[in-house]
Amino acid sequence: MSEKVKVALNWLKGLLESENIEYQIVGGLAATIHGG
Repeated sequence: MSEKVKVALNWLKGLLESENIEYQIVGGLAATIHGG
């Protein structure tokens, strides 16, 4: 995963958590993060 994608995901995570919005990462992105 590229550094740009990691930065974008961390930004999105912070935004969602700051608004107390529940989220779930699924599909190919989840597999990539999990090591698949």
